[in-house]
Amino acid sequence: MLILFLFVHFLLIGDGNAKNLTDSAKVTTVNDHLCRRFSTVLCVKDVLDKIQLRSKQIIRTALDIEKEIFSHERTPDMLNQYVHFLMAQVEESAPTHQQSSQFFHLNNIDKNMFINLLTEMHFAMSYLYNSINSVLEYNDIFKIKVDKNFSYIRVNLEEIICNMRHILDTYSCKWSSVDQAGHTNFTNLGKDFRSPTFVHNVHSVILVKLLRGWMTTLDSVFYGLESKII
Repeated sequence: MLILFLFVHFLLIGDGNAKNLTDSAKVTTVNDHLCRRFSTVLCVKDVLDKIQLRSKQIIRTALDIEKEIFSHERTPDMLNQYVHFLMAQVEESAPTHQQSSQFFHLNNIDKNMFINLLTEMHFAMSYLYNSINSVLEYNDIFKIKVDKNFSYIRVNLEEIICNMRHILDTYSCKWSSVDQAGHTNFTNLGKDFRSPTFVHNVHSVILVKLLRGWMTTLDSVFYGLESKII
């Protein structure tokens, strides 16, 4: 347990990211050039369907990443131990499900609630997008397949983010730039205790769990929108 504690201390996951979108972050001050210019949205539901399609693809790819990691990991129990130990700390600095949690307790919602939901989701997708970039910075030669799948997820996240902005733009709403969402900080590695590949595995599994959690929430919210929105 002492080694585990020291390893966690050196990982220093979390970089003081905002858990919620503040009023100042709702205003786009800098164009992050992530999306092309938007055309008129003729049917919001069609755009939401595109987002759900991408989210399902992300869940499948995230599962493939997890299977790939554990199929080659020599100490899977140790890996699970580190992941479990660190997840609570990661979730403390990750975006919250405040609006989506409220959504599940309501019988119906109005346009303002819909916009708040979409803004919260957009912020979380941006956080996940940035966190993938942090993992890809490792360039671990033993994790080419895992990194390729993360790159594929990043493309899907970019599509989700831009589709969400497309809807927000239709309602004349502003959004935060990707940089404002922060990310899970994976830069301080505990190399003295485990190999870089093991550290990469720990961070990758944590990110997979975050991705699956948010994509599941997104699917559940979007599935319930049609019967709740007024």
